[in-house]
Amino acid sequence: MRKIAFLLVLMAFLTAALQSVTITELESQLPNAQGRERTKILAQITEILLKTDPQKAISYGKEALQLLERFKDKKTEAGVLDQIAQASFALGDYAGALEYAEKSLEIAQKMSDRTRQAKVLNILSMISIRRGDFEKGREYSQQAFKIFEETADKLWMAMSLNNIGISYDMQGNYGQALEYYLKSLAIKEELGDKAQIGRSLNNIGVVYKSLGNNQQALEYYMKALKIREELGDRRGMANLYNNIGNVYWDMQDREKTREFYLKSLEIDREFNNQSGIASTLFNIGWSHFEGKEYQKALDYYQQALAIREKMGEKTGVAQTLIEISKVYKESKRYTEAIQMINRAMATAREAGDLENQKNGSLALSSTFEDMTDYRQALQYFKDFHTTSEKIIGSETSKKIAEIQSKYEADKKEKEIVILKKNNEIQKYMISRQKMIRNLMIAGFIILLIIAVQLVRKYRYIFVFWKKKHYLGHYKILEQMGSGGMGTVYKAADITDSQKRTIAIKVLREEYFADEVHKKRFKQEASIIDQLVHPNIVRVIERGESDGNLYIAMELLQGPTLAQIIQEEQKMAIPTALSIMVQIADALKSIHAMTIIHRDLKPENIVLTQNEGNPYFVKLLDFGLATTQSMSRLTETGMVVGTIFYLSPEQVSGGQITPASDVHALGIIFYEMLTGVRPFSGETTIEVMKQILEIEPIALDKFRPEIDRTLCDLVMFMIKKDPAFRPNAATIYTILKELVVHTH
Repeated sequence: MRKIAFLLVLMAFLTAALQSVTITELESQLPNAQGRERTKILAQITEILLKTDPQKAISYGKEALQLLERFKDKKTEAGVLDQIAQASFALGDYAGALEYAEKSLEIAQKMSDRTRQAKVLNILSMISIRRGDFEKGREYSQQAFKIFEETADKLWMAMSLNNIGISYDMQGNYGQALEYYLKSLAIKEELGDKAQIGRSLNNIGVVYKSLGNNQQALEYYMKALKIREELGDRRGMANLYNNIGNVYWDMQDREKTREFYLKSLEIDREFNNQSGIASTLFNIGWSHFEGKEYQKALDYYQQALAIREKMGEKTGVAQTLIEISKVYKESKRYTEAIQMINRAMATAREAGDLENQKNGSLALSSTFEDMTDYRQALQYFKDFHTTSEKIIGSETSKKIAEIQSKYEADKKEKEIVILKKNNEIQKYMISRQKMIRNLMIAGFIILLIIAVQLVRKYRYIFVFWKKKHYLGHYKILEQMGSGGMGTVYKAADITDSQKRTIAIKVLREEYFADEVHKKRFKQEASIIDQLVHPNIVRVIERGESDGNLYIAMELLQGPTLAQIIQEEQKMAIPTALSIMVQIADALKSIHAMTIIHRDLKPENIVLTQNEGNPYFVKLLDFGLATTQSMSRLTETGMVVGTIFYLSPEQVSGGQITPASDVHALGIIFYEMLTGVRPFSGETTIEVMKQILEIEPIALDKFRPEIDRTLCDLVMFMIKKDPAFRPNAATIYTILKELVVHTH
């Protein structure tokens, strides 16, 4: 590793030295260069300095433009304008970048140069997105994509798709963003462009981070970082260090968080990257806020705000103002907190930024709740709820009910005070008995009115309560577990006289509005419907109730195979064979129906009691399963399944076939017999590398008593090349014979 690091440093040094020599040579030619020749040299220097010294690039570029006023060369002029626009963008001068890019576009249009037009449109797209005009940015990239599609320029098509994804991402429309990022990544992988692949991997990581999937985000960030390090792209590394720091913060690893933030800040200052400096200052402020160091947090936030306001970065300004308001709220400076949030909301609305509109509403609700103004707190939480539904689907109504309760209690206390005052005023005018009677009538009417209004206005709160307890004709008893796509509950059928208990899998609430996840959930139910086998979980019913998709299945009592392996380490060979032959029989049936499970692992195999057999297999969780007749819901290049049980073709993004299931089953068998996994490591990357490159230790090295046939079978099942793996039917036949010989 030290040798590799040394070589990378040496390569970076030599590259910088060669570039320095080139610039030095060109600069040495300037004193004697005149007219068009001088213009050409200035344009070359501008292009070279664009990535390493944007400020200097602008200086040389402007001198070139002055000469081009006398020595007309529209093609060179357009190129220099592009470079100045990109250098201004890198320095955070978005207004300047916009001015030069628009001039370049005007020249390209006059020259009828479609390719140059499209490239400038992409530059304008990124400038607009940074300035908070997401719709305009998206429009520019869509125009660019059409031109590149006509000219079959795949790399620029991918870059245009990526920019469209960014426009959706910045607006909080993560489903659309991910769709465009994946389309872009697929083209870049086809072209083998490492730099562009790294950008797409980073963007996909950002989406997963926004959706709360930190592990998935970290995996994509680390892949992108590896590429940036290989390319020596320090600016790209700075951006990734910042993003990785954010993930570690969510994972409560403060030491790693600070380590990556500081790495990012160092590089951003090296390149005078104002946008990156602002992001990192913001993150450091955030870390101080979480540590209750409010004054330090305020100092860092205000530094970040000053930079973002100067750059005209509306989304960043709104985000920073909201975080400053939280500092003021914690310091009981409520007026200043509300002022900050109102500024943030106005900026977010101007930019069409739903994410910060949502966060602003929540911050206002929290502030007014602290001030015990429950009426306003309720109103703003409802605004938060409405905006959240636009972004990612329905949010829980629990908070609304809580604030509603506080508001009603406060309102009743005030009404009681008023009634008491009225009583004092009227006590000389009416008798005690009549007064009590009237108050009781008035109180009853008030309560009746309130009840009617609540039922009308907030009936969805009661529906929410019902949904938490009933699903169709099933009464929810308790939660049993939760996976990536669904939550599993124990439930009772209220229409059944015996009140039989079943397991019911429900699509997670955050995916209600996500057509891809809804389709995948329905696909899972459809696939299990086709499978009738004693070793596969039985579906009782599938349907939809109050917008909830569900699958009702038989309730399985017993440990998972993963728990048995953990308890027993090395399983007795007769027991292992008994379990293996049942799993193989189930997989044979699955593959016969042209279905691929894609997520075989010990956690998805339950062992139940059946006719005296304590190890009766039930295979479940077909959430990632697919058939050859169904369209793929996962883009090519995406890794699906659980890391330790992935096949080499899954890791490398290749075609998934029944042989991929066989590989996973081989890993399971290996683990049952040895108590260890054949491929392991401290990080996901290490495990993936072993799956692709390392040959596992033979079974008989762990247990010499294992039958040679069984040993060979398992080792062939985990071969790197899927063509060498036996099919499920062959595996079942061999295991069945081994079971007979063992007994």
